[in-house]
Amino acid sequence: VFANIRKFTSYVLASNVPEIVPFLAYVALPVPLGLTVIQILSVDLGSDLLPAIGLGQEPPDGEAMDRPPRGHHGRLLDRALMVRSYLFLGLIQAAWAMTLFFVALTAAGWRWGAELAASDPGYRAATGVTLVAVVFSQVANLIGRRYEARSGLDRGLFRNRLLVLGVALELAFAFAALYWPPLASALGTGPAPAWLVALAALGAPLLFVADLARKRRAAARALRTRGAARR
Repeated sequence: VFANIRKFTSYVLASNVPEIVPFLAYVALPVPLGLTVIQILSVDLGSDLLPAIGLGQEPPDGEAMDRPPRGHHGRLLDRALMVRSYLFLGLIQAAWAMTLFFVALTAAGWRWGAELAASDPGYRAATGVTLVAVVFSQVANLIGRRYEARSGLDRGLFRNRLLVLGVALELAFAFAALYWPPLASALGTGPAPAWLVALAALGAPLLFVADLARKRRAAARALRTRGAARR
């Protein structure tokens, strides 16, 4: 139970960074707002909700007994979890999403410092691409949070039906946010060119590979530490 709470907490916290960075950029720079409040709420209360519940329903991961006891002072929100969520996973998501935002704006003819109306088709497409870039990245984050050391794809992904349903929901939401008029109208998004959506989708393998490399380094470091302690 403790491990599962940490899993979905880390999953949810990571998306906070790409949600706040557009506001910081909007305040500090002469650029349009990359994500609106309603778009952020659609991630937090919509596409992220079922996947987070799915992580809370994960069966024992087989890694728990390999970890040392956490002791009296073991915390759900420890330094390692916060650094991983905010300064690694979150920053990767934010960097990719904001890159796609500016690529989409530039492709629509925007120039640095120019103001755009909320109804401008180019702006709506750009915010839509930013939104789906976060959602695609969260799919990879969801899979990666299943295990501390393993990839998350290596065993039993389909044992957790809620997790599979959560991934399907996130993918359906991403495309509906761009191409289903009722939802796009509610979110203030608009249709984007296929090549931009493909670039947004690349955020998933980018985050997954970076996270797996981090896990491998951490596992190798832990192995060296245990070896040194035995000697």
